[in-house]
Amino acid sequence: MTLPLTGRPLPNRQFPGVAALEEERQRGFREFVRLVRRAKADGVLRADFSPHDLPLIMMATAGVTRSGSPALGVAADRLVGYLLQSFAAVGSDAVPRLPAVRALYEALEA
Repeated sequence: MTLPLTGRPLPNRQFPGVAALEEERQRGFREFVRLVRRAKADGVLRADFSPHDLPLIMMATAGVTRSGSPALGVAADRLVGYLLQSFAAVGSDAVPRLPAVRALYEALEA
């Protein structure tokens, strides 16, 4: 999948340029976009959630688990639990805006 508005490919930090992985990443992101749309239509996902929040979620989780300690895997589960609660449409308040999509994906490449 390409980065919206830039035409640049989504980063694959582990296996850049591997066509089969790129195809799977594209398919996965398309399915994630469909999931987000469906959840919003069903009223269970807050209106301001963007599919482009996914890299932010991935970076936050990776930051917690980076050292490889098993305890941090449990901590990452807790973080994701909190994040999922925050994405719920019921009782949600506005959150700070999503950073520029280009900048977010460039940060993922770093």
